Amino acid sequence: MIKIAFADDHQALIDGVKMLLENTPNFEFIDAAHNGVEMLKLLENNKIDVVITDLKMPDMDGFALTQKIKENFSEIKVIVFSMFDQPEAVKKASDAGADAYVLKTSSLDVLVLAIHKIVAGNTFYDQDISRDLKQATEFIPNSLLSSTEQKILGLIANGKTSEEIADVQNCAISTVYTHRKNMSAKLKLKGKNELLKYAVENKYNFS
Repeated sequence: MIKIAFADDHQALIDGVKMLLENTPNFEFIDAAHNGVEMLKLLENNKIDVVITDLKMPDMDGFALTQKIKENFSEIKVIVFSMFDQPEAVKKASDAGADAYVLKTSSLDVLVLAIHKIVAGNTFYDQDISRDLKQATEFIPNSLLSSTEQKILGLIANGKTSEEIADVQNCAISTVYTHRKNMSAKLKLKGKNELLKYAVENKYNFS
């Protein structure tokens, strides 16, 4: 039996995945956690073969959880199960040690296939993202940005206002406005909300 645990902060999704796994031959659903911290505690007390994890969770996200699992429970296989389809997110998960990456928009049958693949010693990437994975290693425009600009871009992606960014950076709000203007120019972005859109779409490239 393949023993499986699932980390996600949405109970409805946990219930759905649990039902799927419990009705799949040779799969045993052991337990679920709502964040990375809970999952690590679960792994200390249970024999688990495969961990399925979301990326965006409170307390400890899926990237950090994957890295911790590979550092402390190297025999456990990890599947990232996420809505994020950006190549940068996939590469960051892979760099953390993930064995598979499956999109939540895919059929749950894909998740079952991924489990079989990684238990057999293979890696697995959802077909909807694998064709774009190479983009993550290509030249990325925000490499033009300074470290301060990249930090501000990350704060923008996390929904911070210019006033909040000024407080975090301990600078005048006019300085934040200048950084935003310079970033838009470097990235050739036009329009009031284009910088925010770019920040959100490329969030995992500079976080």
